Amino acid sequence: MLQLATITTQSFDSSGTVSDVQLNMERKQEDVNILSISFFYELGKVWKSVDFFLRPLPIMSAIHLQTLLSKKVAKEIFTVTDIYPLNGTVKGRKFKITDFVRPIHRKEIEQHVQILDEIDCKKEHARCLVIDFKDKTKRYDCLEDISVAENDFAAFFRGDGSDKKNIQADIYNLFKKCKIDFFINEGSLKANLLKKAFSSEQSDFFQNNENGSQLLCQLCEVIMNGFKQGCETVVNGCQFNPNDYISFVKDFVEEKEDEDCKEVKLPLIRLLTLYPNCYKETYSLKSAYYQLITNIFRTNHEDKNNTTIITIE
Repeated sequence: MLQLATITTQSFDSSGTVSDVQLNMERKQEDVNILSISFFYELGKVWKSVDFFLRPLPIMSAIHLQTLLSKKVAKEIFTVTDIYPLNGTVKGRKFKITDFVRPIHRKEIEQHVQILDEIDCKKEHARCLVIDFKDKTKRYDCLEDISVAENDFAAFFRGDGSDKKNIQADIYNLFKKCKIDFFINEGSLKANLLKKAFSSEQSDFFQNNENGSQLLCQLCEVIMNGFKQGCETVVNGCQFNPNDYISFVKDFVEEKEDEDCKEVKLPLIRLLTLYPNCYKETYSLKSAYYQLITNIFRTNHEDKNNTTIITIE
């Protein structure tokens, strides 16, 4: 049965070209969801749409394969918990962890870990943290600088941490305490989407307009949910594969293959995502994002200690 959700939001970019943006999400088939973004151009009074197809990968994604092999998950709900969205700006080629993990981030991450300790997380199978880095100009124009920072960030948390001292050691130990298995690189995802999925005018709208920036975050949230569920996104003939936007904190898989785990199918993938207070409006019950997903998936929305918790099944 066709499921459809439509959200309309009015906004204007710097040139006055876009006067209306409409988001639609529908389920055409059992395993395929379509997210459409329609832009209304004041000049010419026309709509131009971009369609995103979210579909299961033909083989199990690295997230699920590596976790299955390491933790022997079988015949139960597979839960991916997204602990925190970390935003940062690249300041130079010399990587410093303190440029990206500031005191406010540490405080909020600790709070989220405490919340997870208080709720039933016995069925958790993987934990991730989303990193959304911009380039030096506080935009998503330089993919190379963003990718380098993402790789350096993940590399910082590999190993036993014996080379870390003072604040670096505190940050390392905090992330280890969080039991994070992998990072999702939202900065690279945004940079590639703006380059490959949209026209220059549409990309400018997402980068230069406050409402457009929020919509870009919500779009990426839908795509990253698909990544966690083993789905890729296809738009304008370009494939966005979850394996290209994941950095593992540690190596789960040994060189030998595990034939038993190869046969495992995941009956249900449950997503648990925590957002700090600064995202309260972006992911509220009335937000465009939540109204879209609740019409397609079974969801739950909860506010706890200035933290928004969204569950998707």
